[in-house]
Amino acid sequence: MRLRRLLAVAAVCSLANVAHAAPDAGVAAGEDPSPAIDADPGAGLHLITSSALTQPRGAVTITSHMGLTGATYGLTDRLELGGYVLPVFLFSDDTYVGGVFTAKLAVVNHGPIRAAIEVRTGALSQRWTDLWYAEASAIATACIDRACASELTAAGTIGARAVTGSLDDGGGERELETRLAIGAQVRLADHVKLVADVAWAREAERGGSASSGVLLAPGVRIHGASWMVLASAAIAPMSGDILPWVSAAYRL
Repeated sequence: MRLRRLLAVAAVCSLANVAHAAPDAGVAAGEDPSPAIDADPGAGLHLITSSALTQPRGAVTITSHMGLTGATYGLTDRLELGGYVLPVFLFSDDTYVGGVFTAKLAVVNHGPIRAAIEVRTGALSQRWTDLWYAEASAIATACIDRACASELTAAGTIGARAVTGSLDDGGGERELETRLAIGAQVRLADHVKLVADVAWAREAERGGSASSGVLLAPGVRIHGASWMVLASAAIAPMSGDILPWVSAAYRL
């Protein structure tokens, strides 16, 4: 699977993972860390997958990541909503325009193991074709430290896509996708974290044909209490393609 196709889909499908807040590293002894205790507005910013952490109630975070620009809002401490637009996204000679809406519910948001369910729906337009999709993910996050500043995340996703438009450019295609992803972030210093993801995806087209691929995404995030900058790269091992990227987020 080519890097540009994986990343075009990832831009729309996973950019809602930009601003899932993490609890503060300085949690007092005896307290149970809560997503409402926030020290990093981009703590859930993995390039491919999302953590089970959610933003605190009332928090609004503006993000720019892989071409997508938008905001995430914490409706409650357990439920966050997000909306993003993709004004222009370039890969070689292809131009993409799109957007995504997300909703994420934290089923377990305290303790060393967190769990969440996330749904995403959106569209991606390229030349004379449109890609429409909907997907749902089950997410589990294991906190390495008490504050969950360092964590390991595993996510399973199933989704459906439909391509409309010119038949010469893929119009009429229907696909089912399954995706397994593992992500980690490790706190190196008070304001520095190492982030790494790996994902395997399989697409089954109507008619029986199928394809699969692997994507790696390492990065380093520098953050303050209300801002963050993430320098990362998407790597497709099978093709050897590498795409560097810089993302940013700011909490109002």
